[in-house]
Order: sequence, then structure tokens, then C-alpha cells
Amino acid sequence: MNLDSSPYQVSLNDGAHQLRIFHNSPCPDQPFSVSSLTASGRFVPCATLLVRLLKAPVNSSHQTLQRSMVPQTNWTKLGLFQARPDYSDGVYYSDSAKPSAGESCFYEAMANRSVVSVREIVHQFAGNKTLSTDNKISSWIHQKLSRLPGNIPQTFNLTYVSRYIATYGVKFALDRAINLPWVGLTMAHFCFNPPAAFYYGSQWMKYDYPIFVKALDVNSFQQWPTWLDGFKSCPHRAYHEYSTVIIHLYKSNVNSNKDALGQKEDTHRRVTLKKEHLHYTLRSEAWTALHVFSRGYCNTGVYQLPLYQGAPSQVILHFLSQGKCISIMNSLLRKEMIKLVEGASVLVRIADGRWDGEFRYTIQDIDQSYMPKDVLDLYSKEPSGGKIAELMARETSQQQAEQLVLEQI
Repeated sequence: MNLDSSPYQVSLNDGAHQLRIFHNSPCPDQPFSVSSLTASGRFVPCATLLVRLLKAPVNSSHQTLQRSMVPQTNWTKLGLFQARPDYSDGVYYSDSAKPSAGESCFYEAMANRSVVSVREIVHQFAGNKTLSTDNKISSWIHQKLSRLPGNIPQTFNLTYVSRYIATYGVKFALDRAINLPWVGLTMAHFCFNPPAAFYYGSQWMKYDYPIFVKALDVNSFQQWPTWLDGFKSCPHRAYHEYSTVIIHLYKSNVNSNKDALGQKEDTHRRVTLKKEHLHYTLRSEAWTALHVFSRGYCNTGVYQLPLYQGAPSQVILHFLSQGKCISIMNSLLRKEMIKLVEGASVLVRIADGRWDGEFRYTIQDIDQSYMPKDVLDLYSKEPSGGKIAELMARETSQQQAEQLVLEQI
């Protein structure tokens, strides 16, 4: 299109710009634009790109000048070369890259990092290859950065941004359960292992109380419940190489006094709510686990995790504290010490405690490395059945339901 003769008004966004770097590439199915890029992924904290966009110089015939057409001694005079300004000159437009609250916390730690040049780090990446000259280093970098047709570049792993600092701790969110084998209300909580105090008796509870997710979306399906709590902050968590977060789900039935007649008292707890007796019954349950740390960093990502039957035993919790979570879980499954809840899973997020509200994700970001590969189709069913709102005809107390769970240990 000849813009000079077109009816569209186009302006060049010229100048020096500081741009955010995103952890994945733009979606190829969407028109390429800034909005499609920013909507599809998360930015890399504390990392930006400095670029300059200038109008191309032209000659007296209004033809674009090229360096190949002009002696190098005239490049500066004709506008074919401009010296790169220092960042401290304040010429880069950086409104789109203002640090978030989370980034401000990252900056404090990253400011003390040692300076490592590209030349130094290349030898670590290249392994045994002999890169004795700058030309060989440049050729190796060019080869690695060349994108072949049809190849999709890997996303940037946001785990390895800044080493874990216990003061900030961990953030964890249980967003959704998928294809649960029961209908009814689902209660959920999580805790860290070690110490997993919840599973060692009430006398240990005070040392590490489980964290409940409470904001159940009543418009979600009973077998696909959604929680709106978002991230739960867990500061001051001690670093343990094989620490895991244990997610535990319960089916809870709520019956009126007359509905519960004839039921055994030892399987029910009775509470009084607005002069009406309600009985909470805990029946089916399921659990799963996720690693918290990786090589001194806090795991940061979105995971779909398969659910396992029942509750984790103290023996299983001990095994998980001795090795990599995904390897231990696969080993326990092969030994039939744990059994899958066929087709059921949860969607969770975990992040370094310094992450702020910038932790967004799309379906492409979900890590399914924990999922059983041979039956993955069983875990992709569409939501169906009754909604939670159908069970909420009467007001119930979440606090009373939580207390009931604690009484079961």
C-alpha cells in the first residue's frame, strides 16, 4: 500500500523506547499487534528491551538511503548512523515498562547480582565446543538464535528470575477442580510438606496450620468447582530442596435435621445455624502434590495436576520429602501405593512471593508434565451437570465446615 496516496492517516512512533519482554511468543492465530502480545502472556520481571525507531533518511530524489550505497565516513552526516544514547540520558520512553510492586521487590535482590558478560556465559552453554575467538562465539550465537521454519521457540521459564528469599515466601492458588467423581459441595485446603503437620495429629497443627480456599464460585459446576480466592501468600517458608505443596479436596454434604435422621452420629457433625440443625458429612476425598522449589528458586508456573484417591499417608509424605516430587509420585503409582482418580485433576498456580498482580496465563501456559500421558484425553472433558448454586438454597457457614474437617484428624 502506498501510504502517501491512501486515505489512512499513519504516523511513525519514532523515538527511543523501553519495551517489556514477554515470556512467550505471540499467538500465530491472532493479528500481530501490541495488544495481542500483552494479552497472551506474562512479562519477564525486571527485563526490558531498549530500541530506537527513526524515519529512514532519503536522498534528493526521495529514495531511501542505504548504507551499502554510501561511504561509511558519511553515515553520520546523512543520518545512517546515530550513536546509542546512555540509559541515564533519560531519552527512552518507558511508560509501558514502569515497575510493578512485585518487580520492585525483585529489583532489590537483583541489584546485587554479579555482572556476567555474554562471552563468559556462552562457554557454559556451549559445553565442550571450542570457541576460542569472538568470530566463533558470534557464529555459535547466530546458529542458536536462528529460527527454522515450523519451529516454535520455547517459552522463557519464569522460575529462574531471582533466587528464593524466605522473607517473601511462596504464593499458591487453587483455581479449579476438573471432573470430580462426586457431586455436592467441595471443600479444599493445602499445606506444605515438610512439615505437613495436618497429617500428624492435632497436637502438631499449631506449628503449620492448613490453608483453606473459601471463595467457591456458586456459578461453577459441582464436578468442576472454581475458587476465586486467587493467590494465598505464605511468607517465611523455610527452603527445603524437596518441599511440596499438598492439595486436599473433600466432598461435603449438607443436610437439614430431618434429612439426617437415621444416620449414624459418628459419621456426622451437628451444628446450629439460625435455629436450624444442619449436618455436615465428609465422604469422598482426593489429593495431589506439586514441587515448591527448583535449584534454589521458587517454582513459578501454572499446573494441571492429577488427583489421587483418599488422603496421603505419613509414609507417602516421608517419601515426598526425600526426592523430586514428580519422580516420587510416578514411583508410588507404579508400586500401586497410590491410585489415580480417573479423569479428575486440579488447576493450580504457584509463584515466588514477590510476584504481584502481573501473573496472568493462557491455556497454552498450563504445564501438564505431571499428567499421565497415556490417558491424557480422559482429563479434557467439558464441564457439565448441576451447578453449585443449586445446593445453596440455605446459607451455610464456611467456618463451621472448616472446623469439621479439622475434627476428622
